[in-house]
Amino acid sequence: MNLWYVIQTKLNKEEEVQSFLSIQGIEAFNPLMETFRIKGGKESKKLIPLFPTYLFGKFDVEQDYPLIRWARGVKKILRFGGYPTPVSEAVVELIRQRTDADGVVKRTSSFCSE
Repeated sequence: MNLWYVIQTKLNKEEEVQSFLSIQGIEAFNPLMETFRIKGGKESKKLIPLFPTYLFGKFDVEQDYPLIRWARGVKKILRFGGYPTPVSEAVVELIRQRTDADGVVKRTSSFCSE
């Protein structure tokens, strides 16, 4: 059964892991956010992960665990009590509803459901 899990990546490897998972046919979600920086009087925009070093993967833990756990750039799949713990579909869906077509979280005054 495919459920969502949180995958911890090595530093700055979120995109690499997401790409690998997609090639393997595994759905991955790496929500992004915009950051702004002013340097030399000029403003620049950059997209960074909403959860640095973490992304969501939807997979069958019994079947896909070794493929994901030992993938380049992956540190671990988050677990509690020694076993990978799924994330509620509702949590991932709530974040998805707050993103645009590029996976960038839209700015709102509150992250809570209205």
